[in-house]
Amino acid sequence: MPQDEKEYHLRVSLPPRDVKLGLVVENRFVASQPLAIELQWTGKVTETPQPNLYVLAIGVSKYDNKELTLNFAAKDANDFANALRNQKGKLYKDVTIKQLPDASKQEVLDGLAWLRSQVR
Repeated sequence: MPQDEKEYHLRVSLPPRDVKLGLVVENRFVASQPLAIELQWTGKVTETPQPNLYVLAIGVSKYDNKELTLNFAAKDANDFANALRNQKGKLYKDVTIKQLPDASKQEVLDGLAWLRSQVR
């Protein structure tokens, strides 16, 4: 190798599938033309296990203080929980939901304890 040339090594993580890899080399004056190569995956594809989802859906619409009434908080929490429930078997292996409409402070604390005990 001539004295004014240097060799560099670059480690690149690639997904387990065929990919097209592009490379551009730059210095402070100029950039090279892009170089592209296609790499074929020859390894075995291992399936990533689907995660489980645990949801604590809390929507408080009614407060002791009547000025703090939120008309749809409990309904929104319910709708949100139902949307996530529909992901069972799709994005998530299983979906476990605990719903707390109009929950008290103690119910919220109990719900957080439940969530802590479920997740890994």
